[in-house]
Amino acid sequence: MRRLFVLLMVLLCSLQLVSSDLSFQLSQDCCDKLTTVKIPLRRITSYWWTSSSCAKRAVVFKTSKGQRCVDASASWVNGHIAALDKRQASAATVRTNTANPMMTVGRHRS
Repeated sequence: MRRLFVLLMVLLCSLQLVSSDLSFQLSQDCCDKLTTVKIPLRRITSYWWTSSSCAKRAVVFKTSKGQRCVDASASWVNGHIAALDKRQASAATVRTNTANPMMTVGRHRS
């Protein structure tokens, strides 16, 4: 009987740990508080969207000082996202061209 009790306690504790890990992970993917204060574009290094399962849909902007959860409906957010996507695309192009110095743009003089 004692073994059954110990086994039941271990099982209950395991379930508690698993459920608390899941809720912690879900809370990390969502934002509790949102801001609409405009963040200067030059300070933003990257961004991502919160999970679609979150109560509040938001954009997380990463800056040198940390992460900021921003209301996706703020008027300036779409412009910042477009600029960051453009910055990322141009950085990828530069990396591709410098990785292969044989690729050149323009005409060569003989």
